[in-house]
Amino acid sequence: NLAGANSEELMENKFTRAEGFIPNQWLGYGNTTNHFQMGGGLNLRGYAGYYAPDINYEGNYVLTYNGTSGASISAELEFQNIFSLDRIFGFPFKSYLFADAGIINTAEITRENYKEIFSKLRSDAGLGFALTINEWGPLQMVKPITLRLDLPFFLNRYPSVDEDNLQYNRFVFGIGRTF
Repeated sequence: NLAGANSEELMENKFTRAEGFIPNQWLGYGNTTNHFQMGGGLNLRGYAGYYAPDINYEGNYVLTYNGTSGASISAELEFQNIFSLDRIFGFPFKSYLFADAGIINTAEITRENYKEIFSKLRSDAGLGFALTINEWGPLQMVKPITLRLDLPFFLNRYPSVDEDNLQYNRFVFGIGRTF
């Protein structure tokens, strides 16, 4: 999956299986990006919920949000030592710059098609914030949880002709670390 967890993983997760915790319009896939992403898949944060249409090596129109295999790379550069939100809010916030890039394929790889079978490279970059809650007071058995807000300012292949590569109004809320 190009942008995160698949529908089975969403149903198995205690935060996403019940309607109401995450707004419905933030879930699912469509012709634009949405605002929710779970860790897993190729984790291209800027493409959360996007069908990612592409023309495959045979000249056919395919949706590359889901495939048989793929590869991605993600990097985060934390900078809370320079700009710490801990002092402002009193919570253990982490701030970071991120960049993701990935490719995916939707058909079986053979010796004849291995050079052309993968989608065009999609990449994103932006600014993110993460809050990890480790202690729950008297509820000591509750596992730690990380809540993320990622702002993917740059997408190299924007979802719509009406969008620019660089935008400051995109956001993705996430539960758990991206990778």
